[in-house]
Amino acid sequence: MSNPIDLLIEIAKKKIVPCKWDDQPLQLIKIMANLTKGDIAEAFVVQYSKELGFDVANKIGRLGDYDVEINGKTFEVKMATEDISGNFQFNHICYDYKYNFLLCLGVSPANKNGENNE
Repeated sequence: MSNPIDLLIEIAKKKIVPCKWDDQPLQLIKIMANLTKGDIAEAFVVQYSKELGFDVANKIGRLGDYDVEINGKTFEVKMATEDISGNFQFNHICYDYKYNFLLCLGVSPANKNGENNE
């Protein structure tokens, strides 16, 4: 009788399909938990907006109707990674929250020219 864990791993290995995210620079983001991806997206938008010279208000706490205020406008920020079909699914968009703009950040393993996102 085989070890059930070894059997499960053997079966799983037969089902492995090469992933378009393998060995790509943004693979690190793909494998993170969704909550972590959201935190990264917010931090990225804040930092990049500051670098572009926009006025970014410091938000206190995680709760509220929006994620970031830029130049006096409020933004809800969502991140999604590209799926196997080349699409993005942005989740947990709350229509009853009050914000000026919904900013959807889609992350792909490579740009449309097939080059790495470096």
